[in-house]
Amino acid sequence: MLRLPGQFGGLARSLRQSAAARKAFARLVESGEVTTPKAQRPRTRFNDEQSGQHVLGRVKLSLAEVRAIARATGTSINDVILTIISGGLATFLSEAGETPNDSLAAQVPRAIRDGHAEVTAANKLTTMFVDLHTDEHDPLARLKQIHESADFEKHRVQQPESIAMEVTLDHAPAIYLKSAMRLAARGNAKRAKAKKAAGQVPLANTLVSNVPRGRANLKFGDSPVVDSFCAPMIHRGNSLAHGVTSIGDVLSVQFTSDDAMMPDPLVYERALGFAFGELKIAVSRKLPERSAAH
Repeated sequence: MLRLPGQFGGLARSLRQSAAARKAFARLVESGEVTTPKAQRPRTRFNDEQSGQHVLGRVKLSLAEVRAIARATGTSINDVILTIISGGLATFLSEAGETPNDSLAAQVPRAIRDGHAEVTAANKLTTMFVDLHTDEHDPLARLKQIHESADFEKHRVQQPESIAMEVTLDHAPAIYLKSAMRLAARGNAKRAKAKKAAGQVPLANTLVSNVPRGRANLKFGDSPVVDSFCAPMIHRGNSLAHGVTSIGDVLSVQFTSDDAMMPDPLVYERALGFAFGELKIAVSRKLPERSAAH
């Protein structure tokens, strides 16, 4: 109780800083220096009510092959992963007769790099919303477009103004957070209900989190690490989450969903594997010389 006055004073200062950052960020958007993500995306089966029963799935890929595709196309490993997930998601929904009328997007956590902003944030993570271009049928064209969309988002979240808008939570007293989160949940529920009626969801349809594990010779005590696995968390309104891990040359794409949306996860596993194979073939056909060089 004795610390509360000082804490609320710090909150007031951070709110003023956040408001100033929002105005500065709006000017960046108006000038065209920063591009903001599309506010609404088509609602899919993965954005409806859950049954409460989770399903898990996993696809193992060759990290060397993924890296070769990235090098041959001038993109990144993350871009290739997003392209594989985009193709798998598009195939899964198409086979279910539920092709969306517009492109879907992914929520992608990203670390805030020190030195990119004058502010100091306790939370070193921010969120990108990357267009998956699921409406593009050519794998190479989709990869290029995802690469460009990811670059736009990296540029946006690295702006000092963008980071400054999110630091209020670092200075908020717990008693304030409790009330603020309750009010935010009510507001989000109302907005979600309105968007559901309109067949839309805000910003993203799925989550993709990439956690590099490094070398294959890691140890837990005296036992060597032979594999890695994760079960990414799903939540209300987003019932498909992907976690990407790697150990040595094995890159694993794991996913969690709800059995009401995905009764058989093997179907989605096959769709992801097909998307990877399709991308490899496209690279070998259209970029044979550069692919061979790498």
